[in-house]
Amino acid sequence: MAVTSLSSPASTSSATTTRNPIGSRKRSAQCFLAVIASPFLVGVFFSSNIVPAIDRFLLHHGWNSIGYTLEKLVVGIHRRETTSSSSSSKNEKTSTAAIYPTADSDVLADGGHWSLPENDRIRFQNVFDQIIGKDVDGIDPFENLNLRIHLNGDSEACVTSNDASVDLSTALRNGALQNEGHISLTKYTQWNWDSLLTAILTTYFIQGDQCSPTHYTSSSPLTFADFCDAGVEHTPILPDHANLVRYLSGPTENSKETTNSHLPCHFHTREGVRILSLNQLASYARQVKAASAAAASVGREDRSCDATAVADSTGTPQQEPLCQDTTIATVNLDLYAVPAGRVFMFAPKFVGEIFELPHVISPTTSPTGSSKPPLVYLKTMSLSPRVFEVMNFFSQEEANSVVETALTETSESHRMKRSSTGATGYNLNSMRTSENAFVTHSAAAMAIKERCFTVLGFEHYIDSFADGLQVLRYNVSKAYTSHLDWIDDYGKKEEHNFDSAGIGTNRFATFFLYLNDLPENGGGETVFPHAWPVDQTEEDHIDHPQALELVRKLDIHHALAQGSWEEKLGAECRSKLAVTPMHAKAILFYSQHPDGRPDQDSLHGACPVLDGTKWGANLWVWNGPRYGYPGAPVNHDVVEAKQRNTNNQQETSGPKQLLAIFTNTGEDPAFTHADLYFQDSFWGKFGHGDPPLSVNTYEGHEWNVMVDGQVMKTWIIDTRDRQEYVL
Repeated sequence: MAVTSLSSPASTSSATTTRNPIGSRKRSAQCFLAVIASPFLVGVFFSSNIVPAIDRFLLHHGWNSIGYTLEKLVVGIHRRETTSSSSSSKNEKTSTAAIYPTADSDVLADGGHWSLPENDRIRFQNVFDQIIGKDVDGIDPFENLNLRIHLNGDSEACVTSNDASVDLSTALRNGALQNEGHISLTKYTQWNWDSLLTAILTTYFIQGDQCSPTHYTSSSPLTFADFCDAGVEHTPILPDHANLVRYLSGPTENSKETTNSHLPCHFHTREGVRILSLNQLASYARQVKAASAAAASVGREDRSCDATAVADSTGTPQQEPLCQDTTIATVNLDLYAVPAGRVFMFAPKFVGEIFELPHVISPTTSPTGSSKPPLVYLKTMSLSPRVFEVMNFFSQEEANSVVETALTETSESHRMKRSSTGATGYNLNSMRTSENAFVTHSAAAMAIKERCFTVLGFEHYIDSFADGLQVLRYNVSKAYTSHLDWIDDYGKKEEHNFDSAGIGTNRFATFFLYLNDLPENGGGETVFPHAWPVDQTEEDHIDHPQALELVRKLDIHHALAQGSWEEKLGAECRSKLAVTPMHAKAILFYSQHPDGRPDQDSLHGACPVLDGTKWGANLWVWNGPRYGYPGAPVNHDVVEAKQRNTNNQQETSGPKQLLAIFTNTGEDPAFTHADLYFQDSFWGKFGHGDPPLSVNTYEGHEWNVMVDGQVMKTWIIDTRDRQEYVL
């Protein structure tokens, strides 16, 4: 893993070099040849506009410019000689740290400004300007920008560049320049960029306990480095972990050494777009400035001061952000720092806040007949739990396609059947009465899943981070009691490590899609018992008895038994935050806090359907690889214990106990009134409507289904650990 090192200019001292007489004579000869060749080179390469165009092409694709390459032929000889003349102790330190010097004969600190040989300094400034686009329009996009850094999920900034002694543009240039000896600016990967930006922030802007984590217990002050790198016990290992580039800083709570390497944060815009390069940050800065100028030109307050879009997607006024209505001189640029091993989370400030997502392409058509698709955007419904309506997210055609695919699915694992619960296996719950199927790889399902990941701030879809698209059918009276999507395994009895606050992975966010309309007052809402309805004042809140009375009036089919859990849930649906089903409507909510702790406020339920049939679908997105996939975290004690048990069973001659599950689906009228027998011994009722029967059995055992005393079906247990038998 590579390392990035930055030192504060104020703490870096000049270094001297010893001149080598022989080396000086070599340099004189080389310089003489360079002087003779220079006019020819200038005449050939720089007498037209060809080279600048070629340079821009090379820089765009991550290569060095022509001028830089030519300079390296001459200047590079000088750099190698002066570096080799430095003290042996300094070279040993550089090699051990896997970095290049931050201050030597070629990089000097002088009053906070970096000093380089003239050619290198000009070359670096030209490359930097080309990357940020200044060579085109002469404008530095970072000038007059106030960088505001937020911790992931926090609406308030923890630090601003306006409070620092150096401006953002200077900090970026100095930071990149200081690291130039290690890697050329044109060769940066997204992980080099993450490391550099984290190092720049800690060097120039974030001091002491500013931007420190708030949910970790510690005997000493925590720092921004502790936030980005929470340590091995709190950093899930994601697929790109080996690509991360560490940076150097002083001691932190997680590492007490004088100088340490740390995992960096990665950075996103308010709308979730990950910033992967200096060029992308420059483009984002220009967009924010343009939005501010557009807002000012129409006499409106600058919306970018809250990083919101210039105009509301629906054309209606937004709630006023907390800004001063003044002429804009400095524009705010908001970045959200996400720790290593964590994923981005939206950070709303108020209910009703809009997050416009122009980078997400809507499949819907504009109601005005425009050829341009409508804008996808989030509208905040609740701050705790974090719930958003996702507008223009998917189309009615996609909704219909998902339902049709679910109805035609025939595989046992994916077909429509009674919904189950639990982390693993097929476990029925009397308080979940829906039916479900899974649609995984249809064209509509894949398009929706990829769109979900784009909204959440991922660069691309990762199959191991998501369950399949679960399609749900609720008939009249059917419901699902309030529950968490986050899987509870506090005792760590499962092989998979579900402790997402540590290094485990779990369900992180849920998209719920409504696939059809229901009649007015038809029920079927999604309720969040820990949140109040949007735009409802405290005086308008209704208590449980009032809500219960309302449910009984709406229950036109008398489907809910008085005093039942369904009726009590229905009362919650009339008094708390409840999302009404609508064809092609979508919501997003989070099951975790930004640091991976489960969000207990994300408790939610499926309200009883009072009229019609409700179709819905959900996608659970995980904070890392889920169980069963390569790289998924495990509880090693459980895995080792299971291995020991397997070895012990192999050493004994006794039979192996197996699990068998018998299910009567009710599809065959011949088994309306049936019983299950072990050989000729009665085991349990097995007719239509009877729950599945789970038994511990052994290879070769005979199980019979009997109707009116006659054996109608026989199953013989085989060698599988888990077996399912279905009528």
